[in-house]
Amino acid sequence: MNNNKNLLFFAFIFIIMSCSDIKEKMADESHKIKVTNNVDSISILDSYSDIEFIPFESKPNCLISHIKKLEVSKRGFYIMDISAKPSILYFDKNGRFIRKIGKYGKGKGEYQHLSDFSVSNNGDTIIIATYYGFNAYDYEGNFLFSKHIERGSIHSVQAFPKGYVYSSDFSGDTYCLHIMDFNLEQVKDLCATNGRVIPTFPLIYNSIRYNNNKLYYYNQYNSSLYIVDTEQMHNTEYCLQSNKIMNYDLFKDKDPYSVPFDAVTNYYVRNGFVHGNFLSNFNDYRFSFDEGGKTFLTYPDKDFTSQVLYADQKYDYYMLYQDEFIGFMDKISIQSPTTNNYESVKDSVTTLSNVVIMKCQLK
Repeated sequence: MNNNKNLLFFAFIFIIMSCSDIKEKMADESHKIKVTNNVDSISILDSYSDIEFIPFESKPNCLISHIKKLEVSKRGFYIMDISAKPSILYFDKNGRFIRKIGKYGKGKGEYQHLSDFSVSNNGDTIIIATYYGFNAYDYEGNFLFSKHIERGSIHSVQAFPKGYVYSSDFSGDTYCLHIMDFNLEQVKDLCATNGRVIPTFPLIYNSIRYNNNKLYYYNQYNSSLYIVDTEQMHNTEYCLQSNKIMNYDLFKDKDPYSVPFDAVTNYYVRNGFVHGNFLSNFNDYRFSFDEGGKTFLTYPDKDFTSQVLYADQKYDYYMLYQDEFIGFMDKISIQSPTTNNYESVKDSVTTLSNVVIMKCQLK
């Protein structure tokens, strides 16, 4: 009898330890990546063969004040503006305002909180994350359905060919990533979290990306990039290492903005390489991460520090406010990209538009 009790006791301890191991196992595979600083400056504009400017129509009902996210679909541009009343604005390919998707309020198909959005891969559905759930709309702005999420506040959402994936960075949830089907039903949880959160506003808004059958998720609380193979659902963690990298252990007892720190502030993915913006000692840098070579290199940009808000296989997309656009050609030293419509749109930007898309074609 005593032997049976001992066996049960050790089995219980083993189960507890196993569960604990599972919770702490944030990825199937993990690597530490040293942040390497390159003192030689570059210009991202050197990588472009052509630059086109697309001024957005600016009427009282479509003024943009604080851009959080840009998505480009076959129909045009979708902008998330986080002004006093956050909204999703849809512009066609020429910058003409078409409509807002959903609206602020308490009624059916409306929202009181807006944390993120994503456009489906076929461009027919727009999903809006409302902190505690999702609203779905068709491309004409008609409300389709809503889905309440029990697990806590939602931070980011991203469409991919199998459905949608969202993160719950601020909820202390057991997992960071949650995969849903096209009906927003839960399918799988990925990337367990230890729940340790730095008390700060997010430095990076678009934390989830998709490229070539892989999901990319950047967790600012432990400065790690997770890459998920969507075929095998195998996830790999790349944890950035530097003396001042933003993480819980370094900032748990202090205000993160009171001391210099290192952090990714934006990123995008192309052909297996991750590029983006990196903040170090309160200075802006660009970075490139090679998953195969496991190298993370930062470098100063001598011409241009704006962030790429959207990228595909052929183009990088920036959004410039009016004051950034005016005198743009006078501020840069590079002359190689052709900007043949700069002068033609310059006058319209000064009088009719407060935001301009800069569409850059890769060489």
